[in-house]
Amino acid sequence: MLAAQERLEPTRVGLELARGAPCSYDIYISVSHLLSVSIPDDLMAQFERQARERGLTKSELAREALRREIDRDRWAGVFRAGEQLAERAGIGPEDVEAIVDQVRAEMARGH
Repeated sequence: MLAAQERLEPTRVGLELARGAPCSYDIYISVSHLLSVSIPDDLMAQFERQARERGLTKSELAREALRREIDRDRWAGVFRAGEQLAERAGIGPEDVEAIVDQVRAEMARGH
């Protein structure tokens, strides 16, 4: 199965069945892009060693690392937004445990 992040483009395929009846359907082909990156020798050695140790190709490891970094960035944005909302609401780190306990108690009561 292809990863959800990959861009897929439909391609119409036409077939002629054994009895001459036409048939067509869409297939989806993964489109990938080539990225050229300059990497210092020491980092490249670590990268190649990690790919080898994990049984991945360098492309697989690079894609995984990019996805992980993008996800990390996205989550950092979510946490920043949460911190800003908490600050505007006057909620500090010391208040979090009490709020969590309150929410759990309300959930247990079915609210």
